[in-house]
Amino acid sequence: MDLIPLAEVSNCRKNINLFRVNNINCNGIFRTDFINKHKIRLNQTPGASFQDNGFWFQTFSWAERISFIQDSFYMIRRDNPNSSVKSKAKVFCICEEYEFIGNFLKNNPSLYKKFYNMYLFHKFHNYLWTLNRVAEEFKLMFLNRFSKDFKTDIKKIDNTFSQQDKITLNKIVNNYQKYYTNYRSDKYRTDLEQWYKRITRQNANLDNPQTFNEKIQWLKLYDSTPLKTKLADKYLVRDWVKETIGEEYLIPLLGVYNSFDEIDFDKLPNKFVMKCNHGSGWNIIVTDKNKLDLQNAKQKIDKWMNTNFAFVAGCELHYRDIKPKIVIEQFLDEISESLYDYRFFCCNGKVEQIWLDVGSGTPGHKRKIYDRDWHELDIKVKWPRLETNVPKPKNLQKMIEMSEKMSQEFAFVRVDFYDVNNKIYFGEMTFTSMSGTGKFEPEIEGLKLGKKITLPKLAYNIDTGEYYKLPKPNRIKKLGKRFKPYILFPYYLLALPFKKYKLANLRAKTTTFKRIKNFIYHKDNKGIYTKTYFLGIRISKKINQRYKIVTLDGDVVHVGGSISGGSGAERGLCDIVSAPNFEERFKKLVSGLPQESIATIVGIIKRLQLIKGTSSKLDIFNTEEKSLLKEVRSFSKSILKISDNLYCYQNYFLPINHFEASVFFYKHGIDKLQDISKFKDKAILDVGAFIGDSALLLSPLTTNKVYSFEATTENYNHMLKTIELNNLKNIVPVKT
Repeated sequence: MDLIPLAEVSNCRKNINLFRVNNINCNGIFRTDFINKHKIRLNQTPGASFQDNGFWFQTFSWAERISFIQDSFYMIRRDNPNSSVKSKAKVFCICEEYEFIGNFLKNNPSLYKKFYNMYLFHKFHNYLWTLNRVAEEFKLMFLNRFSKDFKTDIKKIDNTFSQQDKITLNKIVNNYQKYYTNYRSDKYRTDLEQWYKRITRQNANLDNPQTFNEKIQWLKLYDSTPLKTKLADKYLVRDWVKETIGEEYLIPLLGVYNSFDEIDFDKLPNKFVMKCNHGSGWNIIVTDKNKLDLQNAKQKIDKWMNTNFAFVAGCELHYRDIKPKIVIEQFLDEISESLYDYRFFCCNGKVEQIWLDVGSGTPGHKRKIYDRDWHELDIKVKWPRLETNVPKPKNLQKMIEMSEKMSQEFAFVRVDFYDVNNKIYFGEMTFTSMSGTGKFEPEIEGLKLGKKITLPKLAYNIDTGEYYKLPKPNRIKKLGKRFKPYILFPYYLLALPFKKYKLANLRAKTTTFKRIKNFIYHKDNKGIYTKTYFLGIRISKKINQRYKIVTLDGDVVHVGGSISGGSGAERGLCDIVSAPNFEERFKKLVSGLPQESIATIVGIIKRLQLIKGTSSKLDIFNTEEKSLLKEVRSFSKSILKISDNLYCYQNYFLPINHFEASVFFYKHGIDKLQDISKFKDKAILDVGAFIGDSALLLSPLTTNKVYSFEATTENYNHMLKTIELNNLKNIVPVKT
């Protein structure tokens, strides 16, 4: 909407919509006598937070002549990291500013009557902006103030507010806590996805999690139950441990406090451990009370006590509702002198791995990983590998039994113990180990551990306390948000005709799709290959539950059946060739195409007519094609059987004898690409990965990941073996 033509003079009393412009002072030039006449002043608040709102509202209310010009005279800068607009801690400054504006209007009745609804309009939108700006721990508090500030004014609003604004405001005023619940349920996932992407440089697969890290992210969002909250509380967990395995495994407790000032240090022993119950790593180890810097300790504790740990490292929501307390435990010399922290990774009540950590919380932190029988695993996660040989603990079986007893109700939990001088001490229970961002080396180990975790069938809403069933995700649709999908036409059908095709001219169309089995992704839209499929075809629009296929240069072929490539696509094309309206469709197909493209299509259709016209064996190949077929037939003679579980062709190894010519001879047509280097940093999807044969070809194409999807369990297991046999480091197998 044009508020006012450029250079036209008006004011807000004549055109109240002028108040809808951005309220930034540097957009206007003001006469000093005008400022003085109306006693326009800034609101005197500490830090000058948001004072431009009040100043702007006063100037626009009093101004007799307002004019907008095209030229710029000022540049606004917001590059100060400490500015109010970037502060997550300045919660009520905007409320104070609008209280100042409200008082200004009340002191000027003529302006109050004219502009009060516009004042409410700006107040409402600035409050919403503040809700998004402030830190998570302040949002509910701010919404409470939001609700109170509009409780009486909500009856005064008019059509200055849109219908959606009115609905939102009513929700906040009537039940701000419920509004917060709905607000957070949407925000939690978005915040988690953004955080995970920032930390790992990977997208969080929350709809179909496969790896250990992905499943930890899912559990954060959908399984932060009250029991987890209780057991993550370093104070309340003690009662549960006492009831479950016995009080004798607890480190003696010296005191529990609500604030640092409550602590009577004179009554404490010379050595003790001070920690906050509602976080991780918030510990102060005191080995000599006389040397404790109380001021420094108070600053740390006070900061921790005023921080909601749930939002420190990626929405660990089970920490959210823990009531902060200070816990002081007895300092045990034998534990401090102990080298080892035993961490039992329990998946659905069974210990799957044991992580032995040394020097936790120090720069010298090292780690060694074992299976439940104390066989060392060739895995590194986050910290350097501990090279020291560590004997099997005498109490290993006892610690495993206790870990499994404590983990029965959880999809995943890490149970920590100390084993010192044949005495076991409970450490903690961790439900989101490393917050689900540990880097597994080799990467496949993260997937293997993830496969051990069976996620709950029902999700838990931490805000409502209700269990519910998540909607079944359309996995391909979700992938489509991150990857551009392609349907790839049968290579054997198009390989020779496309041999002379100018791939540099390929141009992609917009895409919608329903079900695609075989595609990989390349951002530049040049050279898209996978499995037995050759480039060139992408869904443009769905027609009567079937698809319109578009080559990337605009060459259109209608496919009569559902598209899965191979013979299905061939039969669909044959049906179209013999259809009554084929002439009309052919003309539409070739209209405006270059001669080379038309010749390509004619070659395909001619071959299809031969196939459709007879059931006998046809000699439809030219000399060049016959020579190629002869080479293909000799391909199988080059396969070497080493054992029943190992076959070799050139430098490729497979666990079964299934070297397809389309993969290992034609190489999916990859050699037809003009510039393979364009793949080097792109993620590749191999959907319908079979036994991992395609992965052998796709792996060298990129320094990024190749995601190999396979639904059949038998083929998926063969794929894992293929990856292992060929030492493929960048392949991420996914069981669908």
